[in-house]
Amino acid sequence: MQHHTKQRLKAGGRDLTLRLCTGGGVLLGLLWGFNNPPAPKKPPTCTTANCVGDVVSKSLSDGVWSVLGPALIGGAIGLAVALVIVLTLLRPRRGGGPSSGRATNLSGRWIQAKYDGRCAGCRRQIRRGDPIFHSPAPRRTLCGACVDRLTNRV
Repeated sequence: MQHHTKQRLKAGGRDLTLRLCTGGGVLLGLLWGFNNPPAPKKPPTCTTANCVGDVVSKSLSDGVWSVLGPALIGGAIGLAVALVIVLTLLRPRRGGGPSSGRATNLSGRWIQAKYDGRCAGCRRQIRRGDPIFHSPAPRRTLCGACVDRLTNRV
């Protein structure tokens, strides 16, 4: 299997893990909230004109929060579990990419250039026979000065 295919599969696995764990946590929280409604309270005695509206709004908000609260808590727990899984089992590789700016992960070998070309780092002209550093992943060739600069050997 090629390197970029493995990376795409890992990225898809991370995404799927986050979605399933978070969604599962929300769903379990909703089910728990529906199965465990708040205990009924003694109806208040009305002494003001707004009493009925206040009682209805209070009971509706209590009912919504009795379901929404566990759903949010379940989602947070699911997200925490997903992050633990992603960061321990499916963690992305660090460095090594062309945009990472980290040269300590250079992999490749020194060869003599077979063809004329340009350095991928500084765009300097490379002539046939020049010593170059060839990196297969990411595929690029670097002149000696760029390898020294990237590995901080200047």
